[in-house]
Amino acid sequence: MRALIRRDAIDSEITTRLMPGRDRRVARGEVGVAPRRRRSERPDDPVRPGMVVAGRYLVAEVAGRGGMGVVFRARDLRHERQVALKIARSERIRSQDDLVARLVAEARTMSLIDDPSVPRVFDVVETGRAGPAIVLEWVDGSSLDEELRDPSLDRTRTLDLAIQVVRAVRAVHRCGFVHGDLKPGNVLIEQEPDSPRVRLVDFGLASPIGAADANDPSRSGVIIGTPCYMAPESLYESGNTPPADVFSLGVILHEMFLGRRPDPVSERARDIVSFGDAAIEQAFAGSTLGALGRVIARCLRWDPAARFADATEALDALLRSARSHAASLSLHDAQLA
Repeated sequence: MRALIRRDAIDSEITTRLMPGRDRRVARGEVGVAPRRRRSERPDDPVRPGMVVAGRYLVAEVAGRGGMGVVFRARDLRHERQVALKIARSERIRSQDDLVARLVAEARTMSLIDDPSVPRVFDVVETGRAGPAIVLEWVDGSSLDEELRDPSLDRTRTLDLAIQVVRAVRAVHRCGFVHGDLKPGNVLIEQEPDSPRVRLVDFGLASPIGAADANDPSRSGVIIGTPCYMAPESLYESGNTPPADVFSLGVILHEMFLGRRPDPVSERARDIVSFGDAAIEQAFAGSTLGALGRVIARCLRWDPAARFADATEALDALLRSARSHAASLSLHDAQLA
């Protein structure tokens, strides 16, 4: 059974420690030797390659940057395994206390979602000048964003990945959370021996369903996210809810199957009659997607009440539509379960 950091353990971490007042491997011979600065590194990064964090995590390189933090690939010298270190870092949120609170909330959320699609949280440690860091399971793979740029991506693999992405969000919703920042860059794909495996990352804007919105601009003065993947209510009303996640899934699926994102919310808002719903329907009318296109179109409805209520409903509809394509796409029963 998967080991979890429970809520009380992380809350204790906050009290006692956090608020007191792409090469694939790191060889043994690299320990203690700082690699050359890569283009993704910055002179002001408080954590650098070659540093050992918390006495046991040897930092190898910057693995990625987002609006809320920086992720480093590191090696756990105690357990001889690769891990990801995420520190809070933002040019838009100036309050370090707010950043720390968001980071700890992210660790708590991920630890409470007991599903293989979400990387495990191993620890929360103090880095010194950089503040706290989440120690996460290292995901050795590429992003869906990179996958979509591959011209050899076929319909069978696309549908398989789409089902896995929606299934991962279903796990988040079933555990009582909204992701709040769904986009291809936050979907990682590991190439397993038999098939690809989707992992959902970056829970910095996640919040419990029905709780105060983690992306409420009153907390930081700005709305943080990627506008082209955000639901209208998330942009205009700060409403991160399961239907908002469903909208983001619709944008991702639109991009996966039609090769481009739909018109942005700001453009659709000009259509005061249907808010662009008619244009969404028309985009799929000329495609060969059939029922699959209707599923995506419903995800993208302007009115949250007209969408699927959550990812469970969206997945059920997606699987029903996928079964009609199964024979021609050589999908297995396990993929459609």
